Amino acid sequence: MESERRRKQLDAFWGAHFERRGALFETTLAKTPQEKEAFYRLRAGAFARDVYILFGDALQRDMDTKGVKDVFDEEATHYLTHFKPTGDLIGGIRFVAPRPFLENPHAFPSTLCSPELAAFVEKVGAPNCLEVSRFLMDREGAERVEGYLHKFHKEISEKSPPKLLYFIADAYRICQSQGVSYLIGSFDKHLLAILRLVGIATKTVGPPLKAFDQLQPFYIDVARVMKSLQKANPRVYHFLLEEHDA
Repeated sequence: MESERRRKQLDAFWGAHFERRGALFETTLAKTPQEKEAFYRLRAGAFARDVYILFGDALQRDMDTKGVKDVFDEEATHYLTHFKPTGDLIGGIRFVAPRPFLENPHAFPSTLCSPELAAFVEKVGAPNCLEVSRFLMDREGAERVEGYLHKFHKEISEKSPPKLLYFIADAYRICQSQGVSYLIGSFDKHLLAILRLVGIATKTVGPPLKAFDQLQPFYIDVARVMKSLQKANPRVYHFLLEEHDA
């Protein structure tokens, strides 16, 4: 009887773990040159791996961080996500606010490549938009996290929220703090499918960009998504709110 009671208590505990967040990950603004360089190294590793997988170019596996920087990095905000129990850096996000160019009055990285997305930004107003780009999760870091959780906290590994949701929660928090209505960007279709799977509705705009990874321009109406998410997937809705309030 006692063992059965404890089992039920444990089941109830882990059943609510999703909503309690778990405090496993922490995302902070990269302020120092060293922190920003860590972000660029993360991006270089991801880019080199993708190019190697697609083209078999072994030389790209050793590319330096200079190869992944662009004209937006100087004024963009970069965030780093660490796994708190071990301190491992497992991912990062870059956000780009409107940056006027002579040839494009509301230049975002994606609107420079997608006329259709540029037209959408023109329609809703550039100050209401924020581009989320360089949405990164380090594969090796994620594998180390899974190994740690499986070894020391197997129940957390099996029942905690998908790690991607922590990144989505951070994006929502940043949207709220900056008062923007739309997230825009260009993601690969696999990532967009994952967002839709958890109830984050994305609206694709125009054809995929002619890059090696065929990135698809999109936008997210933040307020509308949260409203529909409240009905469609309450667990994710409350998770995002709790992460925002944390």
